[in-house]
Amino acid sequence: MQRKKHLSPPAVAFIGNRINQKYLMRGIYECGYKVICFAPRGSKNNNEGFVELFEYQKTKTGLFFLDDLVSAFRATKRASPSLVILKGINYKSFIWHLAAKLAGIRTLHYHQNDIYLSNTEKRYWYLQFFRIVSFFGLLPRKGYSPSLGNPSCETKPLPSHIFIPFAVESTKAPSLAESNIFRGKHLKIFFITKCQGNGLPPSEDKEWTRKRADLFSKAVSKLSEMRQLEIFVAIKKGDTQHIEEMRALLKKDGFKGVANIEANVPNNTVLNYMQRADLFVLASEKESAAWSHLEAYQAGTPVIVGSDNGTSTGYVDFPRGRIFQSGDWNDLYDAMLYFSQSDISLKNARDDAERFVRQELNPRRVATSVLSLAGLEPWRNIKR
Repeated sequence: MQRKKHLSPPAVAFIGNRINQKYLMRGIYECGYKVICFAPRGSKNNNEGFVELFEYQKTKTGLFFLDDLVSAFRATKRASPSLVILKGINYKSFIWHLAAKLAGIRTLHYHQNDIYLSNTEKRYWYLQFFRIVSFFGLLPRKGYSPSLGNPSCETKPLPSHIFIPFAVESTKAPSLAESNIFRGKHLKIFFITKCQGNGLPPSEDKEWTRKRADLFSKAVSKLSEMRQLEIFVAIKKGDTQHIEEMRALLKKDGFKGVANIEANVPNNTVLNYMQRADLFVLASEKESAAWSHLEAYQAGTPVIVGSDNGTSTGYVDFPRGRIFQSGDWNDLYDAMLYFSQSDISLKNARDDAERFVRQELNPRRVATSVLSLAGLEPWRNIKR
């Protein structure tokens, strides 16, 4: 086959540092491709060791659009990847698509909009504009998103785009014998919230409000009347006033369990909390493509997620998780109650979460789907 003529592995390129795509990158690498990231000269490589940072010098002609296009074209021509994966519907994607097109290199469009979206939604008509732009070759026609949306509406604003899930890897979760729930002690529940990080009080912080700590507090407080609970609350970008606000909510709602609340929890320690929990709750609203419940799956932890989360459908399913009606704390309570009533329910949920990550979100499998969409196939398999 033609790929055997390569003296060195062909490359797949991303634009900029793409930490949130690290497992896809690993999957592409394991399919035998070199993985590169285009970035301006002087950028720091925040990717894993197998990812090559391909720096380029920005030209200065005084013409903004021409500078960007020429820089992107020269970098693409020099690197000569087999595929460039663009992120988002924006100016940068437009520039790099044109540059790759001029260099004779194929492109794919990655974004986080719902694949299925009702035509009554404002976002649907926004995406129709980009469908027209793609028709005239100004953006790639083919693309993919990790947000499935609602397949029952049967309308796709971007017909040539498909659902390809996020790629994640399993981590070693505690054995059933090590889990508190199977020793008859406290049920451990982990909850993540967030604030804007600019010193605003919680009452004025839109991000804090959207994460719905109040919803979680009401549901978990009611559950604490029936079951011994220990909760872990991680507040990203938070400070003392957010910790105090969380404690005030729990006190007002009558929470009777043990509450561990921390602010400014770094991302690399979140997975440790996931591994210690028996259940993870994501109560936030209007999440386009949340990632945290997939980290819970990595640890083999069952999840409860709101219905308007872009990565609920296609990921959260029985028995590994439950979807509750966003904004309805009683529905959230019912979902939490289900997992708290039976050790067997938690065991089945954990087993299914581990199976789902291992089989459906496997990096090499997801990478093969992305390559196939671009008309490519694995070049060779690289074992770890």
